[in-house]
Amino acid sequence: MPRINPPHTTSTGAGATDWMGHLHQLERYVDRYLAAGLAQAGHGQLKRAHLLLLRQLHGGVTSTELVHKLGITKQGISQLVQQLIAGGYVDAQPAKHDCRANRLYVSERGEAGLAAADTLLHQLRHQFQTQLGCSSYALFADQLAQLAQATKQ
Repeated sequence: MPRINPPHTTSTGAGATDWMGHLHQLERYVDRYLAAGLAQAGHGQLKRAHLLLLRQLHGGVTSTELVHKLGITKQGISQLVQQLIAGGYVDAQPAKHDCRANRLYVSERGEAGLAAADTLLHQLRHQFQTQLGCSSYALFADQLAQLAQATKQ
């Protein structure tokens, strides 16, 4: 994996790992924002991991395919899928070519949960654009995407 240099902080007297604290704080803020908005929309059990998984189901996929797509263990995928099925967010149907496997599909409730999350994320992006300014936000988003891409290699 190529070496990625961490971003530098502009805080006075900041330690070498302050950027990790900033990332953690931002992640927690996004999670709280999503949790509050999703609860208000009637989808309080959906978490970020559920949303990431739901986004992979369009067209139907198996749990094994999800393991490869998301890089999560089979046990982790199984737990998330069971939570989503129990909540009515996912429908499981027997796979046509493998009677041992189920194909997973986003249910109508799952589509509603994804739509609610998309609305919340759009609002959050607008909030960040307002706070940083459109050009600074665009630069931030681009650099974040570059860092994420670099960690995949």
